[in-house]
Amino acid sequence: MKKKFCFFIVVILLMASGSPYAFATTADSPSISLNGEPIASEAVIQDGIIYLPFRAISESLDYQVSWTQANQTASISAGDQTISLNFNTWRVKNGEHEYYIGEGPVMINNRIFLPPEFYAQNYSIHTQWDQLNNTVKLNVIFENAISVNTMTVSSETKALKKEIQYPVISDLENKAIQDQINAAFKKLADQAEQQGVKNAADLAPVLIQYPDMPGQCQTIFDYRINFNRNNLLSVVFLDYQYAGGAHGSTVQTSLTYDLKTGKAYSLRDLFIDQSGYVSLISQSVALQLKERDLTSGLFEPFTKISEDQSFYLSDNGIVIYFQQYEILPYVAGIQGFDIDYETLLKILIEPERLTAYNLVKEVI
Repeated sequence: MKKKFCFFIVVILLMASGSPYAFATTADSPSISLNGEPIASEAVIQDGIIYLPFRAISESLDYQVSWTQANQTASISAGDQTISLNFNTWRVKNGEHEYYIGEGPVMINNRIFLPPEFYAQNYSIHTQWDQLNNTVKLNVIFENAISVNTMTVSSETKALKKEIQYPVISDLENKAIQDQINAAFKKLADQAEQQGVKNAADLAPVLIQYPDMPGQCQTIFDYRINFNRNNLLSVVFLDYQYAGGAHGSTVQTSLTYDLKTGKAYSLRDLFIDQSGYVSLISQSVALQLKERDLTSGLFEPFTKISEDQSFYLSDNGIVIYFQQYEILPYVAGIQGFDIDYETLLKILIEPERLTAYNLVKEVI
């Protein structure tokens, strides 16, 4: 697959170390190795989450990292690829894919640290945290031999601003399956666009009665590729719609495919019959809700997930998620709960496809 750099980074590049995201390394900070070689920088742990040093890892993989003060832009380059992060506009530009900077980084002594998901999505790195030995092992892994490009639809009128981006895969051996998957991606993007048009049409008569209301609707549709190996592809889509009022809303959708057969997976398809996966996953979700101190905010006591609960694959586990307002108030956002593959190993139908890694022993 062509390298993707989907940056969630770094408004805090401009912040001093006294920012609320700053914290100090300690003697317990885990050491790091990349492809078996030690890195002269440590990981840090905050609230049970690993954060890894951005510059040290990037430069170990021969990426050039630079900062231009004049236009407040960070750049990463490798060969003929350049990714720009503009902090005047809060935008990232990576080839055809341009999007708003999200959340995720922390800063220590003016250095950026990011969670493993960033490196998995952008550098194809698998992270193994050995808590017993206080080490973090990073390995570059082979991904599916496909290319991913971005299709963009954008326009702005007084009534509606649209920013729609969705993936288009190519180089798949079976072109019929490739077309099927691309059609599913496009369908979601088209639905988001149609919803934006409807929102603008519905708001128009309201604006006649209340002319002081914000008059422009917004549709922002984007994607992230979360799993791309062993002939499996799992993609997450985010559909933000502002239709007037106090705030907009975001709906998250995910599609997981077998690239050999074209099969679209539901959650139950991952598990053997009569495995009790609903009970096992529900116990983990309940525990994580408690750990995040979210139980008091639940609309009703959490009991279990549905048999076909929304999910996507990550390199380390199956991520179960709930939409805004599904179990918690709007302020809680879209909550995801990662259940690691080791916990589910005995009940997965094809555990080797999820847990087996083809490691790149040398940086290519």
